[in-house]
Parts: sequence; structure tokens; C-alpha cells
Amino acid sequence: MASGADFISGLPDGVREHVLSFLPAHEAVRSSLLSRSWRDLWKQSPALRITEWGTIDDFTSFVYGLLRARLAAPAAPLLSCHFDLVNPCFEQDSEDDDDVEEQVRWVHEALENSWIQDALKCNVQVLRAAFWKDECSLDNAWNFNRPVSKHLKELDLSYARLNEDSNHVVDFSGCPALLKLKMEYCRVSAYQMRSPSLEHLTMVGCYFFHEDECTLILPSLITLELTDCFGRKPLLEDFPLLTTAVVTLDHCCYDNWTRHGRHQDHHGECKCSFDVFFHALSNVSCMELSAPPDLFDFHRDIMPCPEFSKLKTLVLIDWFVADGLRALPWFLQYSPILERLTLEFSSEAQKSSEGTKRSCDALEQSVSSKHLKIVEIRCKEEGHGMILVFVLRVLASAPHRGQRNQDV
Repeated sequence: MASGADFISGLPDGVREHVLSFLPAHEAVRSSLLSRSWRDLWKQSPALRITEWGTIDDFTSFVYGLLRARLAAPAAPLLSCHFDLVNPCFEQDSEDDDDVEEQVRWVHEALENSWIQDALKCNVQVLRAAFWKDECSLDNAWNFNRPVSKHLKELDLSYARLNEDSNHVVDFSGCPALLKLKMEYCRVSAYQMRSPSLEHLTMVGCYFFHEDECTLILPSLITLELTDCFGRKPLLEDFPLLTTAVVTLDHCCYDNWTRHGRHQDHHGECKCSFDVFFHALSNVSCMELSAPPDLFDFHRDIMPCPEFSKLKTLVLIDWFVADGLRALPWFLQYSPILERLTLEFSSEAQKSSEGTKRSCDALEQSVSSKHLKIVEIRCKEEGHGMILVFVLRVLASAPHRGQRNQDV
């Protein structure tokens, strides 16, 4: 250009700020050295991506100053703030520099006592925070204290310990606009977690540590995902608006899903009752359930469950083969408008299906599944012949209207 200005500087207002939002925060700040027109531009960026750099002293000082500068620029809305500090590798000033534990302590204190609160004071709408060092354990995770913000809509936490209040409750009521919560590898030490506004909850690898089961009180919840959580599994309150649920369980659980609190298996086995769990999910239209086949007992865990009057899409992985595959016809019987069924089983499922032949010979059950249109069966390994025979026999007994397409 004739003026000598660069093309980027000539972009319309807001475009350069948007470009800076994709850079790590320390690189975005360095853009202030380009020219006068860039000097304060980073303060107007709609997003902050905070990643490790330099020594631990330089990094913590930078983040303190960064957030203070954003607080001093209230006219610029901060849409999202991301603390991405998984296995950070800080430079060392000398051979006598602070060890890993000391670095962890510094970042813990900053996250817990200042950085998160400063981001909330900036009226951030999407907050993501992850801090973890491989040398640490989940017992030493950083504390996420009770948030208070009328602007926060989405919260994403990793490797955090949710700090319950004096009543042992994790309470998000101080965030009335919160719609989405994702927790990965977090520790929950409370007997209640509640939010009147939350619509979408995802928990992956979380550890429920309290001596009592944690009850989820989320009356506005629409979608729920619980994957490979361990410790005491949470109790589910009624979710009247819930439409989609994805649940993956394994042998890491050591208590039962129960209606009225404690009910442990006196034989020391890992058996999880689906009683209260299924009642909480009875209004869903889409559901995926995955668990080892030996985790459940049909008569105790499945038969007391309610009808799924709205269920249209169902995915069952492995566990339905237990007890001679009795759970499959049960689901077809009590899901009257089911349209799509997906069954997936592994070699572990094959080991648990030894009684299938006897069940095939003994079971003469009519299945009420008039709306079933698509059946998809996934088996990645050979040796599932008997399971397939039984599944097809059950499906063949289901009355249907019109043409039904079964993809096997």
C-alpha cells in the first residue's frame, strides 16, 4: 500500500481482535509491539488462551497482569477464557530452581485464589480450566471453589477438585445462566450437586469420593453423559426434561444405584442396580448404555425398571447379553415406540453368554415393538453365532406394521 501500512492493519474493526483470540495469550500480547494501532488491541480480544511459557515466576506474574488489564477494560466483552495447563513444562532459572511440587503449589494457589475469580469478574461466558502434572495424584488436584457469575454459560473443568460448601453441596445456583457443564477427571466430595439452570452435563472419569452417594439435582437437564466414572456412583433425581442419555459403566464402581441411599453388596461384588437410574431416564428419547456383561442381575436390576414410553433410539453395548440375553426382549417389550436399535458386543460378551442356548430353547416371548425400523448389530470379532441367533429370534417375534428394515 502507498501509505506503507500492512494489509492486516487495514482490516475492519473487530477482525484483528478476532484473529488475536486464536493465539496463546502471551503471543497475542506481543502483538502490541507491531505498531501504535496494535498497542492495546489484545485487550479487546474476545478470548484468552492461557498456556505455559517461560519460568514459573514469569508465567504467574504475566497471568496476574493479563487478567488485571482485562478487568481495567470493561468495554471489551470477554466471551471465553481457557487455562490450558496440562503437563506444563516451565523453564528453569537455575539448577536450584523450584521442584515440580513447588510449581504445582504456585499454580494451585493462583487458580484457586485469583485467576478463576478474575475471569468471572470479566463477565466471561465460556470458562475452561485444566491443570495437571503427571507427578501428582487426583488427591492433590486444584480446588474449584463455588462460582458466582450471572454471565457464565459454559464451564469446562479438568483435573479439578470441586470444593463443596459447609453443607457438603456443590452448588452452581450462583450461575443462573449456566447451561453446559463438562467435567473430566475431577474429584467430587459432596452428597449433592445442584443447578437450577443446567441443561447439558458431561462427566468423564470423575471420582465421587464422599461417604454418601452424590445426588444430582438438575431439574432443567436435557442431555446427560456419564462415562467411566468411579467411586460411589451418583444418584439421579427425576429429570423431567431429559431427552438424551449416554452412560458407560465399568468395574470401578463399588456400590449400588439405589432408591433410598446406601445399599452395598455384602458379597463384595461390584453390582450396580439400575432401579433409580432407569426411573430418572424414563422420559428420554435417545439412550446409550454400555457396561461389562457381569455387572448386572436381570431380576434385580432390570425387571423393576419403568416403561420407556418416549424412547426411539437405543444403543446397548455388551451388558445386555448377561443372563441369557433376557434384557433384550425386556427393552423391546417396554419401549413401545422404539424405532432404531443398535447392539454391540465384544469377546467379553461372548464369555458371558454361555446360557444363551438354554434361553433360546426356553424363551417363547412375544415382543411388542411395532415401530422398530432399523436394527444394527456390531460385532468386531468372530464367535458370536449363538448371540446372533438369539437376537434374530427375538426380533422375528416382534409384531410390526408395514415394512421393517433390519440392517445386520
